[in-house]
Formats: sequence, C-alpha cells, structure tokens
Amino acid sequence: MNIKLKRRVLAISVPILILVIGAIILAILYLTTDIFTSNNELFWKYFSQSSEILELLINDKSQVQSAFKSANSYNTNGDLQLSINQGQTSIKQMNVKTSVRHDANTNRTYADAILKNGDIDLFKVSYINSEDIYAIKCDDVLKNYIGVQNSNLKELASKYGIISIDNVPDKFNINEYLSVLQNTNEQNQHLIQTYLPIIKNNITSEQYSKMVQNIQINGTTFKTNVYAVMITAQNVKQILMDSVNKLKNDTETLVLLSNKFATLNMGIDYTDITNLSLKVNELAEKLENMEWEDDIYVYLYEYNNDVIRIEARVSDKVDIIFDNTENKQKLTLTFDAINNTMTGNYLTNNNDNNETIDLDNRAVDNQEVIKSQVSINKNTSQNATENIVTITPDVSKPDEDITITINMSSIQNNSINNIYTLTYNYIEGNTSKNATINFNVNTTKADQVEEITELTSSNAVIANNYNSEQFTKFITEWERLFEAKLQEKLKMIGFDLET
Repeated sequence: MNIKLKRRVLAISVPILILVIGAIILAILYLTTDIFTSNNELFWKYFSQSSEILELLINDKSQVQSAFKSANSYNTNGDLQLSINQGQTSIKQMNVKTSVRHDANTNRTYADAILKNGDIDLFKVSYINSEDIYAIKCDDVLKNYIGVQNSNLKELASKYGIISIDNVPDKFNINEYLSVLQNTNEQNQHLIQTYLPIIKNNITSEQYSKMVQNIQINGTTFKTNVYAVMITAQNVKQILMDSVNKLKNDTETLVLLSNKFATLNMGIDYTDITNLSLKVNELAEKLENMEWEDDIYVYLYEYNNDVIRIEARVSDKVDIIFDNTENKQKLTLTFDAINNTMTGNYLTNNNDNNETIDLDNRAVDNQEVIKSQVSINKNTSQNATENIVTITPDVSKPDEDITITINMSSIQNNSINNIYTLTYNYIEGNTSKNATINFNVNTTKADQVEEITELTSSNAVIANNYNSEQFTKFITEWERLFEAKLQEKLKMIGFDLET
C-alpha cells in the first residue's frame, strides 16, 4: 500500500501524532522487511542479486596483473613439474623450467621452456613476439625462428586455399574478441527493460511460492527464506517466441548484435541489419514448430536479505546450484550426458604406410544416460584469488575427475606469484592413478631486461612470405624432426609417447 494512502486512511480516525509515528514505523518496516511484498515481487527483488554469478569466472587479480604487465618491463621465472603416480608410488616425473621477459620500451616479449634432467638442459623451445610477428624456435631442429605475421590474414588464408575467407580477420586481436562478451551499463539496462517484462508477463502469480528451509553451505547451517517460481514448458516456449518477436523490431539490440558479429567476422548475413532481421524471422518460424517438454524451477535462498544460494532445475535433467557466502562462491552444474560404447569392425587398408579407417562401419554397442558434473569454486582474499574447476564425467565414479586450480596473487613489492595446478584422477584396472601438473610462476618488475631480438624476414621464416606449397612442405618436415627430437629426450627421463 502506498505510504501517502496509508496516511490519508489513518488521518480519518487518529490524531496527527499517532499518524506520524505510525507512518514512520510502517516506512521502516516496508524498507527493511518483506512484510508487504507479494511472492512474485520478492522473487524478482532477490533475483537481481543473481548477477554475481557472472563474476564467478572473473579473477580480479588477473585484471590487475594484466595492467601491471602492460605498463612495465618484467622478468618471469617458472617451474613446471609433472608427476604420474600409481597408488602411493611415484613412477614418473618431469621438470620444465620456463622464463619470460618483456621490454616495455620495444614492446617485445621473449619466452622459453627447457626440459630438464637434473641440472642438465635436455630440450629447449623459445618464442618471440616482435611487432606483429609471432614465432617459435627449437635449436635441435633449426636455428631460425618460424612463425606468422599478424597482418593481411585474409591474403594468407587465400594462399592456403581456405574457401570461406570472409570469416578470417585481416588481423587477430584477442582484446577485440573478448569485448564481444562485454556490454555497457546502458546496453545492459536496455536488455533488462526490454526483455525481463516478457518473462514476468508469461508467469502467473500462482506460479510463485515462498517457504522456509534449512540448508548447509561450507559446513554451516542457514535458516533461509526460499522464493521459488515454476516456469512450465509452455511458458518457456512462449517466452522465447515473444522475445524473438520483440527482437524483430528492437533496432538497438539488433545493432548491438550485428556489431558483435562483425567483431567475430561472421559475414554479411549477420553484420547487415536487414539480413540479420531475416535470420531472426527464420528463428521465429523454427520456434513455432519447437517442442519444449521440460519445466524449469528456480529457487532463491535468502538469509539476512542476501541471496546465499540460487538453484535452477530443468526437470530432472539439469541442476544448477550457485552458493555465495562471504568470500566464497561455488557454481555446481549436474546434467545428463550420453555415454556411448562404440563397437564394430574398423575397415582398414594399408597402402604405403597410409592407413584408412572406415568410420561408417562402427556401431553403438551401448548407449546410457549418466550424470556428469562441473563445479567452479572461487575463494577471494586480499592477497590472492583462487579459482577451482572440477570436472566429474560420471558422478557414480567420484574417484575419477579432473581438477584445475588457478591461484593468482595481488601485486606486492612489484612482484606477482601465481600457482597453477591440474590433477587428473583415474582408475586403470583396479588401481587408482593420478597425474599432476604444478606450475609456479613469479613475475617481477624490471627497470631493464636483456635485449630481445627483433624478428624480420631475414632472421625468421615467416609463413606470409611463402606460397602454400613451399611452407607446407617445410613446416611438415620441421614438425617431424621436432617430434622425433622431443621423443628422444623424453625417453631419457622415462617418458615414451609411443607407448
């Protein structure tokens, strides 16, 4: 009820003093509690906090570090260790030393990786970025750098017979591609104001509910208010159809999309507004014939006016849970996946050592639906931000998973220390095994770094300067020698890529 209206009602039967006191009390209650708010209003009030999910994959230290590296010359030293364990016994170990130096004055970067056997250097690969040339070198194969010039890429693609060169940019710029994922505040506001009402208008008040439930997060029990909505399969289809029909006449969003498609070099069918409108019409026609069978359930768990958990379920096929407490965030995605067992006779023909495999002769021996899971954790502190991604292909086999951990530090005394870890746990026969890669990297600001060679056509083999036949023949032989040399060195420390 509007505050002014309440004042008018109260003024009829109570003194002015009681009216003022009562109005103040009611205003406080309205602004600090949900006592006068309907279930659907409460749901959307707390749903606005879900934008924090988008921040889950963003490592705030990464942005700070990138700015630090762009502004300074620096030296980086890294230590990469690979270990493969069977049970409690380590059976294989590998050590690679890395280094990077960047000269802010010339904007050149040098990097190398050296395979070690104790204190002995076994195998070295180096890299240089000089102006728009990116190249690598392996002295065991060739003394020259080999690379590509990041310009006139359409012409280069044409040389190599790539038919659809319209999607090839003249120059590749990673920052431009990343910008596709970003919108301005004004653009986001337009999208919300235009399309959120479509969702709301397709859901009735009876589809919202509220309940109280105890949940556990990180070992702590919270008594939460749960605000829920059930979106039927028919709702979903109608929301999609209404959104696409709205998009037909939404010039602002069409321009936004066409600009992003242009950045991705997607061609005139998507970058021209008229053509893009035709694509939207085609999508609308497809939606008319689409059959959506699954209801969607969304639950918001509120504790002390903060949403500490968001859960979304698509029937029993997909379950998404986002937990957000203090400096810890976790997103868990559990979904149905198809596990195929392929059998059948492979028809092979050996002719001059070239083996042909007839894939059409395969058959699916067994197909089963399994539950797979991906979880993403983010832990933030003043000095470091840690992202942990765990992939479990089959949740019925929890001992088999892949975990990637990225721990990035803040800048302290002009120095950065990052730790990257990848662990692969698997079962082979009846034996539990795991492979672990640890990569510790330290970066320090430098007033001056060792000179980095300028790459030119005279000291580097640049793909852009050769026709496809010349360079393809050359790089194929280079790759063959590189693989042979690497295999030879790895065998010396107990790794055999051929087994």
